[in-house]
Parts: sequence; C-alpha cells; structure tokens
Amino acid sequence: MEKQKLSDIAEIFTGVRIDRYNSTVGKPYPVIKKTFSENTTQIECETEMFSEKLDEKYLSKKDDIIIFLLDPTKVTKLNKEGLVISMSYAVIRPKKEYDPTFITYLLKSDQFTRELNRLVVGTNMRFMRSGYIKDIKLSIPQYKEQKTIGELLKLLERKNNLYTQSIELNNKIQTLTQEKEELNKN
Repeated sequence: MEKQKLSDIAEIFTGVRIDRYNSTVGKPYPVIKKTFSENTTQIECETEMFSEKLDEKYLSKKDDIIIFLLDPTKVTKLNKEGLVISMSYAVIRPKKEYDPTFITYLLKSDQFTRELNRLVVGTNMRFMRSGYIKDIKLSIPQYKEQKTIGELLKLLERKNNLYTQSIELNNKIQTLTQEKEELNKN
C-alpha cells in the first residue's frame, strides 16, 4: 500500500466567506451550520439569503467530504447537493478513482490525526488551515479494497448508532415505567 498526498487524490479548498454574500434579499440557500464527530453523515443546516450568485465550487456535491477546521474530528460525508459550505470547513472532493466513504473514515482515523499533528508541530492549532490537509500523506489501498473497507466501516458505524439509540430508548422506557408506577401508587 503506497502513501499518497491528500492533494493528489482530491481537490481540497476552504469554503466560502458567508458574510461577503449574505443579504436580506436575494436567493435562499441552505448553509451547513453544524457537523458531528460521532456520525459521519449528520449535519444541521439553516436557510440564509444571498445577494449574489455563489460560485458553484462552494455548493456541495454528492460525496463531498468536509472537515470542521476548529475540530478535525468532525469529518462528514455529504449526501446532498447544493448546500453552502462556509469557510469553517475544508472541502475534500475525491477524484473518481477514490472511494469517498473510505476517504471519510480514513480522515477520522488515528493515521490522519498523527500525520496532521506531525505537520503542525509548534503551531497554535486553534484554527486549522486547509493547506495543512493538502500535504498529509496517507496509505491508500486499491479501489476495490477501499470500497470494501468503506462499506464495512459504514455498517459498523450504523450498528453502533443503533445500539446507542437502543440504550437511550430503553432508559426512556424505564423512566416512564417508573413514573407510571409512582402515579399508580398515589
């Protein structure tokens, strides 16, 4: 397995500066406001008005990957097109011969974190720049293996999320059952 620079396998850039286009009149766009470290596909958006037409580059495409620059553990694979990506995020747009699901999990891995830390030693990393990401070298297997690993990790994440939801539901059921028993006693 050879190590490749992230900039060789994907287009990488920072999102748009929202306040340059923001307006009270114009065209409404959904803007990504929040991503989550524990779920690689969950996002929250808000609609904002933009005075000018945005460069298409800053509108999400299916399978774009975004990294929250204040917290590189928040790596999200986008399934929707046309979302505005703000400058709080680095956009990784993988080339066709690379599996976006595999790349998403690779960017959440210890390998990515180690390489990132190696590149930014001695800097104050309160706001990571997308330039750091471009220079990271990662081990990338052949496409078929990427697809298999990516699908496996996606299923494991889904299983883990379902397990967490099951625990939360069981706790809620237990709480409501106890409340009902207390009401029956009175």
